[in-house]
Amino acid sequence: MHQMHACDRYEAFEKQYPFLCTASVKANSIKRYPSQVLDLLYLGDWGHAQDQERLDEIKVRRIITVGTGNNHSRHTSTPGAAAMPQYAQS
Repeated sequence: MHQMHACDRYEAFEKQYPFLCTASVKANSIKRYPSQVLDLLYLGDWGHAQDQERLDEIKVRRIITVGTGNNHSRHTSTPGAAAMPQYAQS
């Protein structure tokens, strides 16, 4: 049985329904993954940290976010957030 790649499926859909395919739809139809740096270490952006389905696929269980200023809401949930200790901001 021939398995179609995600890009092939999108292109087939786009041919049939071009009026539904905008640049934002196409961008959202492609799976994005963080870059693997070491066996157990990945580097990604905030979008990667919020994509639970992709994190489950590569078995990511903990996330460390690094940034300056107040980039993300304190109420935004990430995988394992409930299990990780909360530290006061300095």
